[in-house]
Amino acid sequence: MIQIIDEHTSGENVENYGKIEDYGELYEEGFAKEFCDGQTSPTPPRWADDNMGLLHTHNRETAEFISKLLRDDVARRVRSEGLRLAVRPEWLAASGKVAVTKVVQEILDEFGDEI
Repeated sequence: MIQIIDEHTSGENVENYGKIEDYGELYEEGFAKEFCDGQTSPTPPRWADDNMGLLHTHNRETAEFISKLLRDDVARRVRSEGLRLAVRPEWLAASGKVAVTKVVQEILDEFGDEI
């Protein structure tokens, strides 16, 4: 799940940023709609200020790679730009240092045909 992360983003949204959702499981549980009705997410809002969008990938490995990229970027912004988050998410401690331009190029090189 993705959205813009800044100092105004709710703690729950920060915690869920980069989370991987299995749409098939959400659909089986009855939580997801079969189609989006033109909205940005196939699921209803789940928490306060739910502005999350979804990226669709064809496999779990790509989703995990993108999730790490997104979370590492926020970690970099916290360290280098002084981004203040509403909460310190559990995943932040696990994020390593990342050069965003290098990572973006790695995504394109590795998964360009799949995303």
